[in-house]
Amino acid sequence: MMKISFKTQVKKSLGKTREILIEEYKKSSFQLGSHNKVKLNKSLAAIRLYDLQETTLLTPEIHAIHSLNLADKYIAKLDSLVNAEKKPYLKNYKSQKSKFRFLTLLNTMELMDVNKTLNVIDKFKSDLTSAVEESRGIWCLGAIEIEVVNINVMRSIKDSKTDSETRKLDVCESMIKNLKKRDQYLSSFFLVHFHGIVVSNTESNFHNFRDVLKKNRLWKKEPRQIQLKPLSEHFGNKPKPVDKSLKDIARYITKGGNDWIANKAYLRYKLAFDNEHFETQDEWVQRNWRRNEVLKQERHEEGIKDAFSMTVQEIGLLARVIDRMMGSKRDRNGYLVSAKSKRKLITTED
Repeated sequence: MMKISFKTQVKKSLGKTREILIEEYKKSSFQLGSHNKVKLNKSLAAIRLYDLQETTLLTPEIHAIHSLNLADKYIAKLDSLVNAEKKPYLKNYKSQKSKFRFLTLLNTMELMDVNKTLNVIDKFKSDLTSAVEESRGIWCLGAIEIEVVNINVMRSIKDSKTDSETRKLDVCESMIKNLKKRDQYLSSFFLVHFHGIVVSNTESNFHNFRDVLKKNRLWKKEPRQIQLKPLSEHFGNKPKPVDKSLKDIARYITKGGNDWIANKAYLRYKLAFDNEHFETQDEWVQRNWRRNEVLKQERHEEGIKDAFSMTVQEIGLLARVIDRMMGSKRDRNGYLVSAKSKRKLITTED
C-alpha cells in the first residue's frame, strides 16, 4: 500500500481547514454601516461567484437601468390611457389614480434552495399570468421578488413593534407552517412574492380580479396575502402625481435586495410589510438601536455588528436566485410578469 507523503497530508489538512473557515464565514454577517457593495462583493467572493458582482439587480447600476426601463413602461401605459379616447378628465390626478392599483401578492415561504425556489417561481409566474388572463379588463406588469426573511430576528423585536411589523411576523409564521415540520424550525427562508401595477377602467374589474386571485389555494391561506391598493394620494403635504408614484414603484420593486430606505436598497432584513419612511440611514439606526438587545450588546473593537444584516451565505443565495431568474429571458427581464385579460368585457347598453 502506497504511503501518503507528509506534504500531501499537510495539503489535505489545510484544504479541510479552509473549507471549515469558509463555511463559518458564510454564517457571519456585517458591521453596522457596511456599504452594500462591500457586502455583495465579499459574499459572492466567498462562494466564488465573482461574475455576479456586476450583473444582478443587487448592483446599483443594474438596478438603475431596470428601474428606468420599467418606469418607462408604466408611463407609456399612463399616456395610452390619457390619449386613447381623448378624455380630458383623465389629465386630473384623481381620475388617473382611479385606474391604477398597486398589487402585493405573497406566494410562499421557501427553503433557501436555489433550484427548488426557481421551480416555485416558474409556477408562480404561470399562475399569476393565468389569473390575469381569466379576469375582465385587467392589465398587469410587475416583478417577482425574493426576500430573505430571518424569522428569529423578527421575533427578537419585542419593544415598540409597529402594526406592520406585527402583521408581517404573523403572516410569515403562518406561511412557514405550510412547510414540512422538520423545516419549520430553520431561521431563514425565501419569501416568494410579487409587486406590480394593475390597471383597469372600472372598480368592478378590480373586485373581480381579487376574487380570481382568491381562487388559488396558496394565496387564500392568509387574509393579508393579497393587497390591491390605490396609489398614494399625497407625499408629505403635497398631492402626488400618478407618474411620480409609478416611477417610485418601479424603483422599489426592481431593488432585488431586502430593505429600502430613502430610495436606497440595503442587504438587511426588512422587518415590516410597509416601507417605513426614514429620510436617512441614521434615522433607521436611531430607531432600531435601542429596541434590539442583540444590536445593543454586539460590540467589537473594530465596530458594531449589525444584527439586521443578512449573512454572507444569504446574500450569495439571493444573488444566485436573482441571476437565474433574470437570465430566464434573453433581455434579463425574467423576473417580470406582464399579462392582460383575455376574457371578454361585459358590455351594457343605455
